[in-house]
Amino acid sequence: MQSGHYHPRASLLALAVLLLSAAPAFALPSLVARMNETCGAAGLGPVAAPAHGASTVEGLAGVDPTVVLGTLMGQAANAQTPEGTVLAAILHDLLTNVTPKMIAYKAGDPGIGATCIPKFDATKKLSGYVLLFIGAAPPFWLQPAINPAPYNTNEYYYTAQMVHELTHCAVNERYSRWMVDYSNSTRNPAPTALLGLVDAATGCTNSAHLTTVQTAMKSPAADVILKKNVTALTALIPAAWKKTNPAPALYINELVGKVSYMGTNPALEYDAPLNHALTWCFQHADCRAQKKFYSKLAAVAEEAYCRRKTGKPVTAVAPAAPKVVKGRPDSMCK
Repeated sequence: MQSGHYHPRASLLALAVLLLSAAPAFALPSLVARMNETCGAAGLGPVAAPAHGASTVEGLAGVDPTVVLGTLMGQAANAQTPEGTVLAAILHDLLTNVTPKMIAYKAGDPGIGATCIPKFDATKKLSGYVLLFIGAAPPFWLQPAINPAPYNTNEYYYTAQMVHELTHCAVNERYSRWMVDYSNSTRNPAPTALLGLVDAATGCTNSAHLTTVQTAMKSPAADVILKKNVTALTALIPAAWKKTNPAPALYINELVGKVSYMGTNPALEYDAPLNHALTWCFQHADCRAQKKFYSKLAAVAEEAYCRRKTGKPVTAVAPAAPKVVKGRPDSMCK
């Protein structure tokens, strides 16, 4: 993260939108250069072009994750709120450290589900990641009714799920622990223990063994702390969001579900659904209006982000509000 002061720029949102609208007309390096103009205006470091050349989702024509996430990053930075600044930093991290390592984005079989799969080269070193999406039978996050304007175009149907799956990759990049969400565990996976157990076409070829290895790396003490964050978030969920008559918007049901999911198995499903929920909340005014919930959600996401950036273990619950200075991503993790 670059140091220095944030310099607001009135055209930041227009520039971010231009990234998306201009996508077909420019080569990828030009798009990355344009994104870096946005990064510079937002006090963020440069992003990188995908090393493997993966830039579109197979089966979802015209959907370029790099462009979509770059546009959302610009919008989050331009919001000039602590919550938006946290989301912008998270997206910047994905664009800097994860998307350059993507080998492919695939619209997968609904039976497999959406997931991040690490791939290895002939020397048994991590060579990159494959992301699977449920494209054959679109689930809730591909339905346009969830995302009101300006989030109702094809590029935005899947954005939060994309952030979710890329966060799993980010966790693996930081800890090298097969998607385990923290560094607390004293056990490290054997470097070759899971090689050959994952495949881009079929998902896990030995999911039972994968689960066994992941379970061995859990930290009960860390899980207790993370569950306290979930409990605090749950207490701030508006009563209206829990009603069945009248039912809230579909995305609200799923957002509440993501918060609940975080507490079910925080060792494996905490950081990813957390960023999923923050993305959705940023995209919807009625969620942003729930200030205490939105602020706590961003604070929890900031704490998880800082753990990924520093490698520090889980030691304490997140505060009620983000520590970041709005518009100053360089103030995070101090």
